[in-house]
Amino acid sequence: MTNVRTYATLWPAIRFQVDAIIHELIGEHTAEVVAFARQYGQRIPWEQRVELWLSFSLAHPAIEVDHETFMDAFRDVHTLWPNGRRIIRRKR
Repeated sequence: MTNVRTYATLWPAIRFQVDAIIHELIGEHTAEVVAFARQYGQRIPWEQRVELWLSFSLAHPAIEVDHETFMDAFRDVHTLWPNGRRIIRRKR
């Protein structure tokens, strides 16, 4: 077996996998609420979305997700962006 030396970092690939896992967990955690809202044509109020974030944080304490990241992932997973497209926030 040859010795392969690489100076590339694995962090981008690892972060991509972690983000995918977090998106999947958020999708599973919020699926019932979104299915109920879609079935009856209701919107999910902001207060309930915050409650979903808090319940996700309690269900998965090892995963630290702030509310903005959770809301972005929540909208991505269930395609709930206004006008059907994602809003790209600028870095400050």
